[in-house]
Amino acid sequence: MTRLSFDFPESLHQIIDHEQTSVAAFITEVLNTPDNKGKPNLKNLAFNLRFNHAGEGGSPEIVDLEVTGTDYDAETQKGQVTINYRVERHYTCSDVKSQQKHTEICPFEINTSEQILVLQIPEDESRDTVFEL
Repeated sequence: MTRLSFDFPESLHQIIDHEQTSVAAFITEVLNTPDNKGKPNLKNLAFNLRFNHAGEGGSPEIVDLEVTGTDYDAETQKGQVTINYRVERHYTCSDVKSQQKHTEICPFEINTSEQILVLQIPEDESRDTVFEL
């Protein structure tokens, strides 16, 4: 699994502590927060999701990425987030384009002492013929 860490301001976490927002809204807000280079964390997540689709051919781009649900245990500060997105591909040699919808269920942890959201992206399962023989 790929582990991604996203910083968040203390003020953002206080919203969850006081139950003023849902965990899904909190994660969405963290992903829309710019990183230290000024890019939204969402771009970093999309970039890493591309690796799960790179072996499928074409030039994959991740678009319309959104958090659609969470399962969260406030005591352990761990849970799972459901992320929906589309993969758009462009096969340049044949000038063909395609789109596919995908859903990932990613484990996450909120580290309040370090103000970090740690999100794990499951790797795409692939088959290896060596193990099939």
